Amino acid sequence: MSSRRPCNAGMVTALVFTSLFALSGCAMSGSSSSTDQMAGTSSDGPADQGTVEARTDGDQAAGREAFRFETFGNEGFWTDAVRLPAGMVAAKVTPLMALDLGVQVDID
Repeated sequence: MSSRRPCNAGMVTALVFTSLFALSGCAMSGSSSSTDQMAGTSSDGPADQGTVEARTDGDQAAGREAFRFETFGNEGFWTDAVRLPAGMVAAKVTPLMALDLGVQVDID
């Protein structure tokens, strides 16, 4: 009788991808050339990057509103599908406990 547990292919795949991702990040962190390090310069592109022109496409105010206030359906997911508020009531989570847990509260 073998005491080894069967191997879960999903766990092995996740472990392999996580390892590869971590190793690729380590390889990229030291990728600057030795001449850049010796000269004290960085690889942020050319010294003269031209003139910066303001973008004219889009609406800055509308973009700011979407970035700050749009939930893209997440609010409905957490309240309707997952029923997070009902679970918090059932677990008797107080408002102070909810803030300590990281729940964000809209004042508006």
